[in-house]
Amino acid sequence: MPGLKPWLQDETPLFSPEPDFLVSHTGGPRIMYEVSKGLGIPPARFELSEKSLARRGNTAGVVVFDVREQTFTEPPRPGALGLVIAFGPGVTTVAVTGTWIAEP
Repeated sequence: MPGLKPWLQDETPLFSPEPDFLVSHTGGPRIMYEVSKGLGIPPARFELSEKSLARRGNTAGVVVFDVREQTFTEPPRPGALGLVIAFGPGVTTVAVTGTWIAEP
């Protein structure tokens, strides 16, 4: 998180003060806590990740698609800024930012 947070802050207005939505596969409760603390994202933003972990377990970074599917059931407002983040073996981290666009 020490390298990711400054990069996100420099590259995007996402953390003003926090992302509007979060699509996160974070491996487990400890990693969710560290991401929350390290990026300053409120723990409540991890609700869908927690549901996915309880329902599917830690099935690697690909489970981020389960969290994404849940996000579509109650989508953020059009124009919302969000973060998609997943963790893989070792210290592999993939993070992208995006803007929610409603279907026409």
